[in-house]
Amino acid sequence: MPDRSTAGDRVREILAASAQLTELQKRVHETVRRRDRGPEELSRWQTACKEFRTRYPTLFYPGGQIALEALKTCGPASIETAVDFLVADPMHFRSGYTKEFLWAHLMKCRLLPLDKSRLEDAGLGYARRRIDRSFWAMGRAMSRLASSAFWKRAYDLKQASEAEVATRFGYLLVFKDGPGAGAELRRKINLEVILARDGSKPRDRKH
Repeated sequence: MPDRSTAGDRVREILAASAQLTELQKRVHETVRRRDRGPEELSRWQTACKEFRTRYPTLFYPGGQIALEALKTCGPASIETAVDFLVADPMHFRSGYTKEFLWAHLMKCRLLPLDKSRLEDAGLGYARRRIDRSFWAMGRAMSRLASSAFWKRAYDLKQASEAEVATRFGYLLVFKDGPGAGAELRRKINLEVILARDGSKPRDRKH
């Protein structure tokens, strides 16, 4: 059985690395606006870009791309790292794609009860924040991994939450009926967003 005693430390390390990446990306965005003001400003931007590219492979995920790909074999250490990453729920450049990959592969692995419990807690956390692509990957995974207690907690939280958060818990609960139901909901929401955006164009042109 994997040693879980350092899970909290790893979660903090993941969040610290994410914060470093966000700061590096911020520096790129700040310097790009001034790069045309002269050679010195151009050099600052080029340096910021190089530092971001150089450090991204070791900061975006513990152990980098090799460790990420190792999850495909479902080894205990790779599962532990993946679960820690999803529990940490970092927000940095392309983190949504990383989480999507992790959720998709974890649901193919044989997980310990503690792994499933931690993933359930992480999943409920996703419904409390803004929805991104990883929310739908989490829902698909929960449709296969989650216990009846998870769905009861999601329902109770939906009933107890304010409207916006309750809506997100409602979206999560759709996955109780399977990944197909969740995929259909996502298509419906995407269509509604497109129609609303198109419908706003004539009004926007009047202002």
